Amino acid sequence: MIRYENVSKSYPGTSRPALAPLTLTIHRGETLALLGSSGSGKSTLLKITNRLLDTDTGFVEFDGRNTRDMPVEHLRRQCGHVMQRPGLLPHLTVEDNVGLRLKLDGAEPGQIRERVRQVLAMVELPPDEYGRRTPRELSGGQQARVSFARAVAHDPPVILLDEPFGALDEVTRHLLQQAFLKWKREHNKTAILVTHDLFEALALADHIAVLHLGRLEQAGPPSELLSNPATEYVRDLFGRPARQLRELQEKGVAA
Repeated sequence: MIRYENVSKSYPGTSRPALAPLTLTIHRGETLALLGSSGSGKSTLLKITNRLLDTDTGFVEFDGRNTRDMPVEHLRRQCGHVMQRPGLLPHLTVEDNVGLRLKLDGAEPGQIRERVRQVLAMVELPPDEYGRRTPRELSGGQQARVSFARAVAHDPPVILLDEPFGALDEVTRHLLQQAFLKWKREHNKTAILVTHDLFEALALADHIAVLHLGRLEQAGPPSELLSNPATEYVRDLFGRPARQLRELQEKGVAA
């Protein structure tokens, strides 16, 4: 379980907090989507999770333990991290990029090879064809697949996704979204997804936290935000999909 208690963050020289005090809980095996436009505070909260940023107030707990009391390296080992830009090391091959965390953790070479093959196959990059390539020999979509494979290769209990699907073509986006859902379902993983795409949040998340100008507007299951928005901002944001859902229900297409 991950718990944010009265967490806030401000940056020097800004007139409003990047994140006003908020409290949230994510249970094991759940996916929380942090939904909002640019500047809403969602990426700030994600970075606070694994202490790429520290809070101004409040604290974060992993399974009841304050993250400030955890060695930073240990905390980050618990979190796979997928960013919008793949961030692959250009001088390493695909298989070496994917297996880097396992190597740093002291895994045996044979174990690393087997695990790398598994996760590359999961993202539909045949290891015999792609494993020895370098990042510059891959398309942008293929690099994104490698980035996801790298994030999950060491089997972290939590995965942090910072708008990883937004810049991808539709086919690659769908493939990676399905790979994420399959991985999460089969291994009961916890995930935090930063997105500005409402429909992506509805498709992938168990709970959605709507952020606006650094403030938490509402958090809850998608059905709750659709049927009972707590603020005008949430009502406007969810109004269109709610109308579309009602239209589909009237046509007998949706339950």
